Parts: sequence; structure tokens; C-alpha cells
Amino acid sequence: MINLTAFSQLGPAVEQTIHSDELSKTITIAVSQNEIDQLIDMQEQSKGKNVAFPVGKLISVDIDMMLSAQWSFDEFENRIGKLKIHSSGATGIGAYFSEFFLPIGSKLYAYTPTHKEVIGPFGFVDNPKNEKFSSGTINGNEIVLEVFIPKGVSSLPKLKIRHLGYERNLSKIKNANRDFGDSKDCQVNVLCEEGDDWKDNKNAVVRIKMVFGGFESWCSGTIMNNTYQDCTPYILTADHCRHLSTGEIAKENEYDNWEFYFNYESTKCRNPSNEGDVTIAKMTGCTKKASSENGGEGDPDFLLLRLNNSIPQFYNPHFAGWDRRNVASENGVMIHHPAGDIKKISTYIRQVESSEWNGDLIKNSHWKLIWTKTKNGFGSSEGGSSGSALWNQDKRVVGQLTGGSSACEEGNGTGPFNPDYFGKLHSSYTMDMSDTTKNLEYWLDNGRNKPQFIDGINWPCSEQALSNGHAIITKEIISMFPNPADKLVTISSIGKPHFQLVVFDVLGNKIVDLKVNEEKIKLDVSNWPTGIYVVNSIWNNSKVSQKLIVK
Repeated sequence: MINLTAFSQLGPAVEQTIHSDELSKTITIAVSQNEIDQLIDMQEQSKGKNVAFPVGKLISVDIDMMLSAQWSFDEFENRIGKLKIHSSGATGIGAYFSEFFLPIGSKLYAYTPTHKEVIGPFGFVDNPKNEKFSSGTINGNEIVLEVFIPKGVSSLPKLKIRHLGYERNLSKIKNANRDFGDSKDCQVNVLCEEGDDWKDNKNAVVRIKMVFGGFESWCSGTIMNNTYQDCTPYILTADHCRHLSTGEIAKENEYDNWEFYFNYESTKCRNPSNEGDVTIAKMTGCTKKASSENGGEGDPDFLLLRLNNSIPQFYNPHFAGWDRRNVASENGVMIHHPAGDIKKISTYIRQVESSEWNGDLIKNSHWKLIWTKTKNGFGSSEGGSSGSALWNQDKRVVGQLTGGSSACEEGNGTGPFNPDYFGKLHSSYTMDMSDTTKNLEYWLDNGRNKPQFIDGINWPCSEQALSNGHAIITKEIISMFPNPADKLVTISSIGKPHFQLVVFDVLGNKIVDLKVNEEKIKLDVSNWPTGIYVVNSIWNNSKVSQKLIVK
């Protein structure tokens, strides 16, 4: 019998509780004119180039929040620490931690002084292995950081801030907007009827803030399925998203600060009035697994990342299917975050053409297409759309956006009937089979089943793996009773006296991993938090995954 306890972070649907009545200490960070000029110069240099467009700059600081915050106690004797950071001229501020640890029960929030925007709470499950973390960016020139330590917790958090993300866009200083609301008027919100047939697929699309070379930039990405169908958090985007106009490329240790935003979208077809009406659910940190190296210049422009942590269930992730055949899709969509704005959808109804981004270097590496006017707009690409997936008529990914000249309006060589170009997944899949970091096949087909295409799946990824040698298994071979349960659960494996039992909670945390040498085992779940768990029974090369509900 096994008795285990699991912990999980509150989801976005849970009311966020901040202590608005408590006082905070204010620190003012002065940003030199030289640093501001560096950001503006980089923005000018990046215009019209197929590189990351900087929206912010990292400013070095040395702030220990535990020492700098204003501390108080609430009515229940919980400790509250609050710190306000102010920087004149900023249109957005975020905190990057070099040391980050929250004990069980402790929470961290980031919000505006008016409380209209709140990011968090972050808790114990968000602690990164390397202690690097980011708060996310708050609109305006002030950010309030609040740490909550419950009564009775003896161990203290570690919260040392090494950089501020300082955003400054001269065109936006009047209204202090950041990236919310910055896309053009022709863009179509994904909750409009154009997205009705793509409700699962939109949940695969994430907004990415790249942080490298001392700057911040936006791109779009897509959560990808793999032949194990095991919820591995792979993100596909464009390789040029990690290139600056100076020629600098993101270093391995800089991916730890990359941010991934989920469900950043309107709840209606029309635009929300302010960013506080939009869910801000984020994860920090990834590792680079494979890329095409040259940012689309003579290659298919792909970048495959793996998040440092599993994607929580309450983000409702979809793991996109893909098609590696060199077959021109007849129609489909792009779901993206133009200008770093909320999630939009662009539609095409004409068959794409085989093309290239730089024909002097390589032929037929890209898909070329023209977008179509729909009921609610004429969706096109913008900065921040880069890396977003091209979906075909079968709702499978066939490429990722390199760039093009599509735009809402005619002018300067751009327009709604100008083409966009997507690096082919066909070309990325087997680009260089001599190096695992230069192809997608090694990562998306680690089971070596060699499928031509696979479909997308939703969390908890309970579908059977597609790998070679996996027998056809019915769930009747594994039984769980009772389900739902609140005390003991009996798991029986008919005819399989030796198997491995692995259980994950809603956050993807492994809470049970043991070898079973009999056909039946009992789990004590009486101390488990209520919710959904994924129970995996594994033997040889076969696996059965089932949902267990603890009430």
C-alpha cells in the first residue's frame, strides 16, 4: 500500500487573492539614456529584417526581495512582503530572478498598482531546477511584487532579482500600452466564428517572449505531439526568432528566461477593453533541441524547444498533429500572436505553392500562400507572428512562418494580397539526419515508427503510443476500481504480473513510479488533493494510460 501526497498550483479559474491594503516599499530604477538609445537603435536596425524585433531591454539590478520588501502580517498571522519597482519612461516592466524558490504554501504575485493586471499566483510547483524565473511583464512603469508566506512555514523563499525587463516604445508612451492591442485592425480574434472549427487547435498556440542578447522579443509557437503521445512539452517556432540584427544568436543558458504564455486570447469575438480582462498564464524556461541554424536563409527556418516543466492540465493544452509529406495543403489557417497581441486567426482557401525564402541557396524549402478575407477581417502576418504554424485542411501542422509581405493595407511593397512563406515541416523533418540537433524526426518520432502524419491530442495524452512493436491493447486489460475514489484504489493487470506503475498529477508531476510484481496493487489516495490523475501501466514496449478521479 502506498500513501502519497501531491501539491498543485491554483489554476487561472481560481480567484487571485492579493493583499491590496498592505503597504509596499518602492524602489526606483533609473535607466540611462544610453541604454534607452541602445533599445531604440536595435528596433530601427531590426525593421524589415528577418530577425527578432526587440520590444524591451534587460537592465542589470541587484535586488533581494526578501530584504527590500515591506513586511506585515494579515489577520491570520500570515506574512506579506510587498515591493514596488518604478522606472520612468517604461511602457512595461518585468522581473527576472537569478535565485527563485518558494516553499510549500508560499505564493508570489506580480501586478499593477491599480490591481487591473495580475500575474500569478506562482507557488512551490513553479520552482525551477536552476532557480531562474521571471514574473512576466506588467503594463506601465511600475510593477508590484507580493510574496505570501503562510503562518507556520519556517523555511523562507529565495527571491533575488538580477534583471528588469524594461520595455519602451515611443509610439505607445501616451497610452502606456505594451503589446496588448498592438496588432492591426484587420486581424481576426480566434474566438470569432472563423475559429469555430479550430477550438482544440488554438490551445496548441503559445505566445513566446524570447530573452537573449540583453533584449526581449515576441514570436509565436505551437505545442507539438510526438509518436509516444506522452505530453512531452515540445514547442515548434522559427529559427530566426533567436537571431538579432547584430548577428548574435541566443546562447544555451539564455533559454532559461524565455517565457511562454498560454490562452492569451479574448473570450469573445470583439477585442477586450484592457489587458486585465485577458488570462495571463505563463511558464518560464526551455531548452533548444533542434534548429535549422541559419534563420531561414537557405533552410526551412525551424526551431524546436522543450519546456523545462510539463504543461499544467488547467492550461488545457492541445498537442498538435503534423504532416511531414511534401503535399500542398488545399486550405487551412494560421493561429498566431501578431505584434505580441492576443491570439488571432488568418484563413486561406487556395492551395499553397511550393517555394523558397532564399532561392539562391535552396529550392522548395517553403510553402507560399495568399490569405483570404473572411467575415470578421482579412488576417495577415505581423511581427510576433513569426514561428506560428501553418495548419492544413486535416488540422495538422505542415510548416512554421518565416515571413512575407502580407499586411492589412497596401503600401511600401506590402498588402493583403501579398504572399507569406512557411518553412516546410517536410524539409525540417529530415534536414540533416547526421545530427540530431538539425532535424525534427529524432524528437517527434523518438519511437521510430516513421509515420507520414499523426493527429493532435489533448491533455492528458492517454492515447496509445504509436511506436514500432507496441501491441494493440485495450483498456480492459487494466482495470481500476473504484473510480472516482477517495480512499483505496485497486489496480488490476490481467495476465501481466510484472509491470511498471507511473502516476502523474494535473501539473505533470510524477507522484508514483514503482515496479509491480503481481497482478493487483492497492493505492491509498485518501491524502491526495481532489482532481484528475493520469495512471500509466507499462510493460515491455506497451502502455495503457487512464484517468483517475480523486474526490
